Amino acid sequence: MTRGTVVALVGLWVHLLSAPLGAQVSVEELEVHLQLRRDTAALTQVIPVRNEESRAQQVRVTLGDWVRDSIGNNQFLPAKSTRTSCGDRVRVFPATFQIAPGATELVRVSYQPTPADSGCWSIVFIETVTPPVARPDGQGSFLTLEIRTGVKIYVHQAGAFRDGSVQSGEVAVRWRLKDPRSGSRDSVLVREATVLLVNSGTAHLRVNGVLEVRDSAGTLLHTVSGTDVPMTPGSARYIALRIPELPKGEYIAVMLLDYGGDEIAAAQMDFLIP
Repeated sequence: MTRGTVVALVGLWVHLLSAPLGAQVSVEELEVHLQLRRDTAALTQVIPVRNEESRAQQVRVTLGDWVRDSIGNNQFLPAKSTRTSCGDRVRVFPATFQIAPGATELVRVSYQPTPADSGCWSIVFIETVTPPVARPDGQGSFLTLEIRTGVKIYVHQAGAFRDGSVQSGEVAVRWRLKDPRSGSRDSVLVREATVLLVNSGTAHLRVNGVLEVRDSAGTLLHTVSGTDVPMTPGSARYIALRIPELPKGEYIAVMLLDYGGDEIAAAQMDFLIP
């Protein structure tokens, strides 16, 4: 660490709330969706950015890439570093600006398609920068605080189709958080049905899973609904749903995965509780 400078970087990856508690600026649009057409005309959309503070804010805007792994975690990477990056085809303006208290500024996202364009995805980072406090003696440390919000950019292929294929399925006992919503780190052993689904189409998917638990005779005992799971084209995703407590016996778990296509993907898994 160099003398005289301490830099704190706080990344706020916001996907559910447009104005997180204590935010310096709020971003109204957390996803930008651009639909490719048969021509190569430029596509544009704006992202409203509002200053929630009582003082002016300095904002800078940069581009990056992102990928989502097989269990749903996002990884953020430098721009133009992935195969699916929008690269130089996407631009943002302005790159830096000052926003007055309570005011709203518009960040413009533009995309220039190519004749053989098959779509892509990238991310816009909107960062507030607090300049260092001047010290009369020029000595000591200061703090520069950056709060960053990511806005995902989706450029959808023209004529994209939805398709999904199940690669595997199993029922296993694993350690999981007792209540993921509570913030507690307490873990318990749970029985899960897990299916590996591949997005074999060219469209972005939101997959809704429903688990049916049946006895060995096929009688329905429980139905468990999951939340929507996003998938990029060509990606693979493990989708897991917890199985309710059951007595000893032989059972059948049927995972139904609705990805918005003409069919519903399904996997059947037999399991035993000894």
